[in-house]
Amino acid sequence: MTPTHITLAAVAALAAAGAVGRRGSRTQLDLPLNEVWLSKNNIKHKPPSTGERVQVYFNLNAQYNKQYGQLREPPTDEQIQEFMERRKCQIVLAEHEGKCLPTLPNESQIRGMYASGAIYSVKAERGSRWLVSAHARAVAICDVVFITSGATIKRIRNERSKTPCCFGDGYLVSHGAAAVRLLEQELDEPHAIVGINPMRNDTFVVMDPKTSGMKPGDEVFTADLAIFTDNPNPRVGSPPGLVYAFGINQGHHRLGELVRANCKPSKICGVIRP
Repeated sequence: MTPTHITLAAVAALAAAGAVGRRGSRTQLDLPLNEVWLSKNNIKHKPPSTGERVQVYFNLNAQYNKQYGQLREPPTDEQIQEFMERRKCQIVLAEHEGKCLPTLPNESQIRGMYASGAIYSVKAERGSRWLVSAHARAVAICDVVFITSGATIKRIRNERSKTPCCFGDGYLVSHGAAAVRLLEQELDEPHAIVGINPMRNDTFVVMDPKTSGMKPGDEVFTADLAIFTDNPNPRVGSPPGLVYAFGINQGHHRLGELVRANCKPSKICGVIRP
């Protein structure tokens, strides 16, 4: 059986599991989701289908601008000012220690990002290029390689660019409400919440170990399943998304390449499937 057949079989099984809602929700997510992709007139390409290889990343600009409305009330002026003062102190300390400077979003961006909730862009191969083909508030992919661009991360650190630098590469299982139901179904399995701060990390790392047995800061390269969704309790000034990863850094996973911020490539953990 080829890797593609293994992948598509896994997609079918996970999609079927996600279609069965577990009684009671332990994720406490109450999103205005449905089975239809979010869409705007500027997306002209066919949305991806279940089983298709996709690349998922966090869309800051869509959140700053509340492109798809808002899930919650914006933070108060007091909350914003508290964040701004704390962040300015962090910047001064980073300058003193010669470290990468944290970003400082403006007040409009902070309000939009907090109120919007998570928005993910989903790229798919269209012709000879990878193009944004859909947006979603929740996306589940399997056979995942977490990919980062060292050159883009360097540009973010040096110029505070907002260019996407990191994404999950895998095969689409579900999106919207179906992805949230799948998360509820899978929470009994070992997992961690993972993410990346390009000012500090070269690749995805464990943010919250949950039941994975890993430690905060452990590097994450691959996963059996990753579910990108909204954070029901976001922090003011931080992107309101969560990425749940199941079956992290297993030997049977696809190989990817980690390109660190010094632009020296090194092979990641894992072996190529037979």
